[in-house]
Amino acid sequence: GGRRMTEQELWETIKALRARIMGLERENRELKEQNKRYRKAVKECVERMNEGGTGTRSFVYEKLIEALEGEE
Repeated sequence: GGRRMTEQELWETIKALRARIMGLERENRELKEQNKRYRKAVKECVERMNEGGTGTRSFVYEKLIEALEGEE
């Protein structure tokens, strides 16, 4: 349906799609990195919670805040 696009419009649309693909790929890389940080933090927190002992809560609290703020 609707009117057909000109060749120019088709190329513009293709260009826009390429840009969207590149943007999504970048986002995907960033999300994978973030996910890796979260997994590491969770693992360290669970290990520490299971060990218990002095300073556990501060350690876990600091780790969680760090992970959520995205700091290394």
